[in-house]
Amino acid sequence: MIQVIENFWASEADYKEGNEFVIGGAAYKAGIMIYGPPGTGKSCTIKIVSNKMVDRGGTVFYASAHPAQVFSFLQDFASVERDRKCIVILEDFDSLIANYGEALYLDMLDSARSIDNVLFIATTNYPERLDPRIYNRPGRFSHVIKIGYPTPAARRAYLKAILKNHRDVDYIVDSTGGFSIDHLTALVNAVYREKKKMADEIARLRTLFNVPKSEERSLGIGANLEERI
Repeated sequence: MIQVIENFWASEADYKEGNEFVIGGAAYKAGIMIYGPPGTGKSCTIKIVSNKMVDRGGTVFYASAHPAQVFSFLQDFASVERDRKCIVILEDFDSLIANYGEALYLDMLDSARSIDNVLFIATTNYPERLDPRIYNRPGRFSHVIKIGYPTPAARRAYLKAILKNHRDVDYIVDSTGGFSIDHLTALVNAVYREKKKMADEIARLRTLFNVPKSEERSLGIGANLEERI
C-alpha cells in the first residue's frame, strides 16, 4: 500500500521518465480498498497514510457527504489547486453506500477519473455487503487489500512499539491468539494503567468478545473478493 502512495506522489517529471503506472502521458489513476474485521488497524493505517500525505504538502478529505457534493467539491479544488495531490477517504464505505445508494458512488468514482491528483481510499468491515462491480473494475479500485487479525509477529511488533517495558511481551503474544489490535490496546490499558491482573484480563476479553483461541478467524468474505496488491 505504501508503494501505491509513493507512486501516486510521483512528480510529473517522474511520469516523463517512464513511471511504470503511466503510459503515453496518461495521468496516474488508482484507488485502494482496505477490508477486514473491526479493530484490526484499518483506521490506524488511514491515519499513517494521511499524516504522510499532509507532511509532504498534500491534502486529505474525509468524504461523508452526498457523492454528488463530493465530486463537485473535488472539481472546484482541482481547478484552484491544480498541482496539489489529495486523498479522499471513504471510511465505512458499505455504510455510505447504504445511506446514498450504490449508483451514486459508482457515478462519482467513474466521473472522478477525469480529475488529476486524486486518490480514493475506502475501508469496510463488511466487504460481503459490496457488489463485486464496485471493486472488480480497476478504474475504481485498482488495489484491494486485506488487513486481518494480527499474526504473532505483528502482535509482538505492536506491543514493543507501545510498551516501555518489554518484559511481558512474550507472554502476551503467546496468550492472545485471535486478538485484534483493539483487544491488545484494551489489555495494555487495563493491565498497565488500571493495574489489573494480566491473565484475568486476557480471559475476560476473550470471553466478553468471544475471541477463539486461534490465529485464524473467519471474515465471512464472499468468494468474489480477492486480495489485489
